Amino acid sequence: MKKIYSLLLILVLPLLSACEGYLDKPDSDDVTVDKAFETVKSARKVLNNLYYEVRTAAYNVNTRKIPY
Repeated sequence: MKKIYSLLLILVLPLLSACEGYLDKPDSDDVTVDKAFETVKSARKVLNNLYYEVRTAAYNVNTRKIPY
């Protein structure tokens, strides 16, 4: 029984260690306002997404299948 506890402790201890380097990285999906309007292409993407959101809100169309 003591071997089982020792083995369990050895297996669980690495799971409790923190991954600070991984957690501190910014998300690559995050877009700042400055970056969103940096180029014409990215500004058009923002505008198209805005039109999409207005259309779905106006007609209550939920094409992304996200519950409101």
